[in-house]
Amino acid sequence: MEALQHLPEYNSKWLLYGVGFENLGKNDRYEKALLREIKPNEVLLKVEAVSLCFSDIKVIKQGNEHPRLIGRDLSSDPVVLAHEVAASVVYAGSMRQSMFSPGEKYIIQPDIFYDGKAVTMGYVLDGALQQYIIAGDEILDGDEGCYLFPMRSGIGYSEAALCEPWSCVEASYHIPYRTVLKNQGIALIIGNEGIYGEPYTMGELITQTHCPKRIIVSNVNRNFFNEIKDISNKYKIDLIEEDNVKNWPDINVKYTDSAGFDDIIMLGAPEPRMVEEAADMLARFGVFAIVASEPIAQKANIDVGRLHYDGILFTGTNTKSIETAYSCQTSIDIPSGGAMWLAGGCGPMGQMHVQRTCERDNGPEFILVTDIDDTRLQEVKNKFSNLAEARGASLVCATANEAPLTDEKFDYIVILAPVIELIAQAFDKLAPNGIVNLFAGVPIGTKIPVDVSNCYLHGQRWIGSSGTSNAHMRSILEKIESKSLETNRSVAAVGGLDAAKDGLIAVAQGAKPGKVIIYPQIHFPLTSIMDLKQNAPVVFEKLEDGAFWSIEAEMALLAVSEYGDD
Repeated sequence: MEALQHLPEYNSKWLLYGVGFENLGKNDRYEKALLREIKPNEVLLKVEAVSLCFSDIKVIKQGNEHPRLIGRDLSSDPVVLAHEVAASVVYAGSMRQSMFSPGEKYIIQPDIFYDGKAVTMGYVLDGALQQYIIAGDEILDGDEGCYLFPMRSGIGYSEAALCEPWSCVEASYHIPYRTVLKNQGIALIIGNEGIYGEPYTMGELITQTHCPKRIIVSNVNRNFFNEIKDISNKYKIDLIEEDNVKNWPDINVKYTDSAGFDDIIMLGAPEPRMVEEAADMLARFGVFAIVASEPIAQKANIDVGRLHYDGILFTGTNTKSIETAYSCQTSIDIPSGGAMWLAGGCGPMGQMHVQRTCERDNGPEFILVTDIDDTRLQEVKNKFSNLAEARGASLVCATANEAPLTDEKFDYIVILAPVIELIAQAFDKLAPNGIVNLFAGVPIGTKIPVDVSNCYLHGQRWIGSSGTSNAHMRSILEKIESKSLETNRSVAAVGGLDAAKDGLIAVAQGAKPGKVIIYPQIHFPLTSIMDLKQNAPVVFEKLEDGAFWSIEAEMALLAVSEYGDD
């Protein structure tokens, strides 16, 4: 084990002190500070490469108001951004030396949970826009075990850092559905006028292993209430009958201590205002199910920000079986055949979705990619048309004005740009039994009018996701290691730690047609891949096919660049 005196003395990092790029760093520079002593339960990691993400831009734009930073004062408690990282071990504390050795390479799963709380890297824990990360119990002994995943030899730093964004893409097509009420959750079942004689049934929504701790029932007929009462007695559920619910915030406080209901089930077509108020009382990862056969009178204003950040689900059925509203939720991966629209699909993450869609066996027959930039559209067409054609699919790249959207309905729509008008258009262009997937998040509290009737009358599902899981990270890492996924094809520009702010500005402006990779251990200006021909020809000649970043190009860059902080 390395002696303590051989540890680095200083750590250079970019700190965000508030809203806007003017609050990133000091005088447009990163800061240098003494590296504190490593405790026995900690591991010191050297950040080898970090991929910049548009999520970092959201933090810069929103500051303390970002959903994951509520209650934090960045002016006195600044955050280090970035969470897509490849690192190597420098030193392991005495309690960790049997598990970690200097030189070992890892990627970090940033969606870290510790003692039941989210302590996400780049939000709660310091992120990777720095030279060194001190990994403590949260990362090494989290709720899901260790959040460091070892890299096999022969894997480059950039392709490993891109594992996290690729796993977010993969996770967005494998959002787990609950087909029963949440175990130990709180459910609300509420009827609307005119449903008293309707023969609704629960089916198998409650089982021995998936049993809510409390059910609140309001405004239902006695036969149905007695069915719920029998189930509650059988499983020892706290059953409460509530008079007509009129004040949603009050019952949310009364029965959930403001945490929200895990399941809200509405029987009969509700008024739009009732949907709006009730949906705001849904807990994270909650299910909102409507069981009705008549359309709602008009559109309801739904918080689409919560679809992305809180993982809530809208579903329903036009039968009398409440169970059907849950059991109809099958895989949300791309369906075979049909039409798919990737809205705003030319950005760094959008291109990953496009690549996945075009490569997917038995994927959609028609793939539409829209964007506002003709140059980026042409690049996507050049990159991926052959992949789609190889399996007999058609890839069309067009601006929103040129796109064939007038009469076209889509079976699957992925929103890849946080644009309100685009999201609203997606709901209107969704086919029966189709899926809207909000991959790009807008702030929580952003509401748009949508026809909720489509969920229960036409089988539509509205979903969203943010982040990834250990399983998806491992899956993507295996694909990288087996060379079945070329993540380096996503790289558009590279730079050293001093170029991080320029890189983030480029991400915010959509100025690079792909991902920006920062190497914190070197000095190198932000440089597009193709500009390396003039600026660093020895690196350019190592590109794959003269166009794509590669392990060899990365090694050449690290060899010719200046190391150190100053």
